[in-house]
Amino acid sequence: MNMFPFSFIAFLVFERNHPITHIEHLSNELFLEIFDYLEGCDIHHSFFHLNSRFQQLLTCPTLLYKIQLPTNIISNIELCYKTFVIPHQHHILSLRIENLTLINNFIKYCIPNSSFDSLQSITLGELLVERIPVILSFLKSLPNLLSLTIRCGRRWYIYFHDLYRTIFSLPRLRSYEISLCKYRWNYDPDYDTKISLSIVEDERVSTVEYLVIRYACSLDELISILRHTPRLRHLTCESLSQCYTILFSEQIPTLIHLESMRINNCSVSFDDFEMFLKKTSPQLRKLIVRHNVVEASPNDDRWKTLIKTVLLHLRTFSFNELVYSARSTAM
Repeated sequence: MNMFPFSFIAFLVFERNHPITHIEHLSNELFLEIFDYLEGCDIHHSFFHLNSRFQQLLTCPTLLYKIQLPTNIISNIELCYKTFVIPHQHHILSLRIENLTLINNFIKYCIPNSSFDSLQSITLGELLVERIPVILSFLKSLPNLLSLTIRCGRRWYIYFHDLYRTIFSLPRLRSYEISLCKYRWNYDPDYDTKISLSIVEDERVSTVEYLVIRYACSLDELISILRHTPRLRHLTCESLSQCYTILFSEQIPTLIHLESMRINNCSVSFDDFEMFLKKTSPQLRKLIVRHNVVEASPNDDRWKTLIKTVLLHLRTFSFNELVYSARSTAM
């Protein structure tokens, strides 16, 4: 598949109805259009030292860089940060760092710093729990951040409430995806209660519209989070389990903008899930649920009734029930 649209390729060959015979004949505007499809470090490495024209072009205030640091840059990472990332920090549009060493060096050379004022998208993977406070401070300094994807390692629950409080405080965030290690190291018996209470007690309202939760949480934990996302339109939850306490309808928020919901592994009872859907999102247009049970549940008629009487706007519905046998459960 071509990276560039057909109209763009045609313009590349005949700019302003004049045949192009040398790349130097291309206009600055067209080069800026080309750079929009390329990774920022590659642009700088390939063009900056060619001539003075490209040096001026690559420092143009309208040029915003998309940074995706590959693993093979580790040996030259200090040079990359000092010669490119830091000098152009005002012009970085997106940042993707998924290697632990690269993240640690980014923190070492670039944080704390509030000069990434054009940064709109961040993806961070393999984030050590010890680095979370520094990253949270960095996120608070970004006034234009729209999208955040973050993956934390073991013992992530130590800063869980701080993480969500920071997310709720970001003034323009629209998309948030969080992946957490599924194992809880040094398990605290009060772990679940602490998470729910810490979120509920904070009354901040988030601007998030797209929320992806890639870790196991209970229904009451999810409800605690959703109380702070009144603008939510799309929700994906990797694994949703039964409430730890009795669920009451008045605890559940109403999300009038929610259009799409996907639960990949759901073990919530039909009664609680029905109550949840009725209160949060009767206007849903898309619902995908994979239900995990020990015994097959005779809820087909109840689903039909729910769709016909409550989910009147539903256009896409997918429900798969995975039944575990007693033998497989015991293994």
